[in-house]
Amino acid sequence: MTRERARGLAVAAATALGVIAVAISLFQDDDEPGRPVTSAPVTVTAPGTTAPVAPVTPPPVPEVTGWGDFPGAPPDLAAPPGGSEEVTADAGAPVLAVRRADGTLLATASLDERGTALDASFFDRAGELTLVVAGLRTVAGGATTGGARVGCGSPASARADFRWTRFPIRWRLGTARTPPGLSRARALTAIRKSRGTWNANRTHCPDIPDASRARFSYAGSSGRATGRDGVSLVEFGDVGRLGGVCAGTVACTLTWVSRGRAIESDTRIRRSRPGGYFTGSGRRRGIDLQSVMVHEGGHTLGFDHVSARSVVMFPSIASRTVGGRILGRGDALVNNRTY
Repeated sequence: MTRERARGLAVAAATALGVIAVAISLFQDDDEPGRPVTSAPVTVTAPGTTAPVAPVTPPPVPEVTGWGDFPGAPPDLAAPPGGSEEVTADAGAPVLAVRRADGTLLATASLDERGTALDASFFDRAGELTLVVAGLRTVAGGATTGGARVGCGSPASARADFRWTRFPIRWRLGTARTPPGLSRARALTAIRKSRGTWNANRTHCPDIPDASRARFSYAGSSGRATGRDGVSLVEFGDVGRLGGVCAGTVACTLTWVSRGRAIESDTRIRRSRPGGYFTGSGRRRGIDLQSVMVHEGGHTLGFDHVSARSVVMFPSIASRTVGGRILGRGDALVNNRTY
């Protein structure tokens, strides 16, 4: 995954010695802001003076479970024999790089401040992106705060290094059982609405038009399961069995890529979870399925996690919230720019 370097620097104050403290913001560059970062102060001195840059301590190398047995599963997010692992804090954003014994890049992963891998990208020996995996986590203990609070706020956004070149993206709903208390019809309605959010670039910001040609199209049911097989699928099941960065998520999306072009994208939603899911406008118990799938639809389109809570692509969701049913400012802008 191509990681643009952070450029949005906020000037804090000048001291009598002319030292300026600069804090790295959440933005990466002027028109593609927003990789998930832990902001860290960097000291920049006035001309003619010298001062060391304040060190940023990266989190430890994460312990990630192995991947499950499914078609197209990537190698483990760990160094192979003779390879190496390194976590760096580039402008405050912790990133894991895994290399093969010959020095070629095997994978990268964005980490949060605790060292949890939020997503992972895998590369062949020629350096070509082959697979991007990203999931959505719920707030611990079923809390109603701490997740995204989507609205017309931050322009933050981030992209993986792929895009779709043909539309519509035809997808199917797996025939596996839906969660307890959620009928297949209600689940399908919520998922189709979530994809319609991206189709129409529906946003909290009335000043942002729909200039994107990105389109999803429902193509019926399928008895297939998550794995590379030429069919883009949404299904309910045991997300933990996918392993890797999908473990511990409420939903996880895997998108296979060839020469920068997305060719298939599968999403598995955790079937059994405390509190369950809700849909529609009635009683809110558990997690809003439509909001979950708007987030995962963003991953399918190639949009990465950001640390601004006012956008759909924030990496966690809280219970009983529905703001994520439509896009934040950054989500809508990146959709227009990309497609």
